[in-house]
Amino acid sequence: MTALVKRNLKLYYRDKTSVFFSLLSVLIILGLYILFLSDVTSNELPIKEAKAFVDIWMIAGIMAVSSLTSTLGALGVVVMDKENKRLLDFKISPLSNRSLMFAYLLSAVIVGIIMSIIVFLVASVYLFVRVSLVFNTFTYLKILSLIILSVSSSTSIVFFVVSLISTQNAYTTISIVLGTIVGFLTGIYVPIGSLPSFVQTLIIIFPVSHSALLFKQVMLKNSLLDIPVKIMHELEETFGVVYTLGEFTLSIGHSIVYLLVCILLFGTLTVWSLSRKP
Repeated sequence: MTALVKRNLKLYYRDKTSVFFSLLSVLIILGLYILFLSDVTSNELPIKEAKAFVDIWMIAGIMAVSSLTSTLGALGVVVMDKENKRLLDFKISPLSNRSLMFAYLLSAVIVGIIMSIIVFLVASVYLFVRVSLVFNTFTYLKILSLIILSVSSSTSIVFFVVSLISTQNAYTTISIVLGTIVGFLTGIYVPIGSLPSFVQTLIIIFPVSHSALLFKQVMLKNSLLDIPVKIMHELEETFGVVYTLGEFTLSIGHSIVYLLVCILLFGTLTVWSLSRKP
């Protein structure tokens, strides 16, 4: 199984185009934010630290998007193996189906963690240069833990989607669609409080948006921004730092449990999907 994980990692990083497209959504969101959204959004806020708040909000969303797009790129090898009938060869080898699927899953998680850490390091430099923000060591450890959770959840979801695809053309189409809409479904193009209620509900249901929420919670609460409590509560609701369903406000624990349930649910569905005859 270790050999298969190494093989999957080599195939991914050898294909520079795949690596680039894994980061494309992140680059597009960051480019749109820097060129168009940053000043427009921050100028509307009645606080002196508006730029810092909006920058952290956007970076948190980008971290969540990266967890999905990077794993989607890494799992392209599953589609390639199915299309080239290599998956059949693996299934008749001494390697069990469970070990085979775990090898694909583990390689995707490793890729997702590596790429997400790279994105965060770049974002950290950006935050330091732009707003002179540096987190403490404990916050960095929290963020690393959230990266692992976020990547694991996104991998389980994407793995199930990929398990239903049999051709590279279909995979490319799905990658483009997901890469395009993920920014909207995580609520990082437009503050969630500015959207209609049914759109807010869709965002809250989308698991990756809970990864974004967790990154926002940790990064904003440890940024030491001097924002009055009343205004901060209003900003949290408007910018999706907290999620509410009716009168019920979701806690950090709820989001963590939701992501863990997604890992279990979509992991089970993937086992069922890949256990069928290709």
